[in-house]
Amino acid sequence: MASEDSGYEPESLQRLHDYWRSKWRGESLPSCRDIDPTDFPELLAHLILVDVESSGSGPCYRIRLTGTEFGKAFVDMLIGIFATEERKA
Repeated sequence: MASEDSGYEPESLQRLHDYWRSKWRGESLPSCRDIDPTDFPELLAHLILVDVESSGSGPCYRIRLTGTEFGKAFVDMLIGIFATEERKA
């Protein structure tokens, strides 16, 4: 897929944008099965992966992975919780 210049800086964001766009199927966003984190290992330290799960009151968002750069200050507080939960100390 040809790179669509989105103006992202640094270049790694452009690469991630291009990867994401290459996984689109028409108007449908990529699913978890479409994304393989081993395709962009150099970016994992800067990402957070979130699973969307169903609940009785609508979607819940579970933080599955926080990259080391993203989560240095928060990793112990974030992994495994639902975004609607507060981590108990």
